[in-house]
Amino acid sequence: MLFEDRYFGLIKCGIGFIGVALFCVFVHFLLDFYISGGKFLWLNEPEAKITTINVTTIGNTLTPEILMEYLEVKKGKELFSKEDGDGIFSNVFSSRQKKIISMAPTLLTLSVSRYFNGTVDIKSSERVPLARIGGSGMPLAVSSDGVIFVCRRSDIENIVSIEGVPLTAIRLGHTLTSLRMAVAALRFLERTADGDLPISISALSSVNVSSKDYISLVFRDGRVAKLAWDYMTSADAEKGVAYLEAQVLGLAGSMQDPRGFRKFDATIMGRCSASK
Repeated sequence: MLFEDRYFGLIKCGIGFIGVALFCVFVHFLLDFYISGGKFLWLNEPEAKITTINVTTIGNTLTPEILMEYLEVKKGKELFSKEDGDGIFSNVFSSRQKKIISMAPTLLTLSVSRYFNGTVDIKSSERVPLARIGGSGMPLAVSSDGVIFVCRRSDIENIVSIEGVPLTAIRLGHTLTSLRMAVAALRFLERTADGDLPISISALSSVNVSSKDYISLVFRDGRVAKLAWDYMTSADAEKGVAYLEAQVLGLAGSMQDPRGFRKFDATIMGRCSASK
């Protein structure tokens, strides 16, 4: 009995030792794989190279060639590199990705995925211009969230412009959210862009935000209107939506008057005056 206990005890110790040894080998294997940048040094395997690059872009400012250049992605280059700075188990070139996004506010999203078969997938989407800014001849636009960016659309001159913004505030990558009336203009334009109100963004030539109390609308047919509504610059954007819609409906009704008025004032809730 004593012999059997010692025998089985030795077997248990042996199994435990083997388990520890296997665990150490596994840890060494993972460390070797990580440090080598995805290459098994102990097998002396060749470095993985980029063989295929797929680029999908939504927009027309940043071309696939520009994205590949800034991301330093090209065929024949190492698929995994220590300089990526984001670890072998991550599939995003985080440092380069952050750099290009900071340099190009036109980008809304950017992702880069790597696969062990040598394929790199790049996907990007650009901001959608809600309005022009900066004056005629400048390819600058502003998105619904207030970010200023370069827009290369061929029809940019046909997009409504936001005017009255100080030149010091018009800088690439900056937002207009600190300017109260600019915020109101963006909310008005975004709401009228939906197409379910009697006043459409396509009917507008410009929106001036130089006043502290209202926004000035200039229509493509030459008519002008002053517009204000309750909570138009509130931190809670949804709070003023119903008031904006009601005021737009009132303004639209006055603009349909057959007497041909050219100037309108809808700065007081529930009222709209008109004159020639």
